[in-house]
Formats: sequence, C-alpha cells, structure tokens
Amino acid sequence: MLAAQSQTRACESRQQYQQKQLQKCKEVESEAPQQEQAGGGSSAPPTLSGIPALMLLLCSALHLIT
Repeated sequence: MLAAQSQTRACESRQQYQQKQLQKCKEVESEAPQQEQAGGGSSAPPTLSGIPALMLLLCSALHLIT
C-alpha cells in the first residue's frame, strides 16, 4: 500500500513537471513569429499535445501494477 502511494505521488510530481514544461513550450511558441509554409496551408499538430494523456496512461499503468 505504501509503495503504491509513493508511486502515485511520484507520478503526480512527474505529471506536474510535464505540465509546467508544456506551458513553457506553449509560451515560447506563442512568442515566436508565425511562419507560414510555402507549400500549403496545412500545419502539423503540436508534438507535445499528447504528453498529458501519455502521463495519465503511465500513472494508470503504474497504479494497476502495484
């Protein structure tokens, strides 16, 4: 039980860190000048958009393991 609580706290801490990093990236991205692609109007999805979902899956998996 204590190990599960410890892992949960560690996972929550990692998730908070990832959220802060994501926020920093979004701030930098919004400050950067907008550049349009010459080939077309389509843009690639942000590469960091799936991190919160990934962290949630990781935490759930760790919780199920313990």
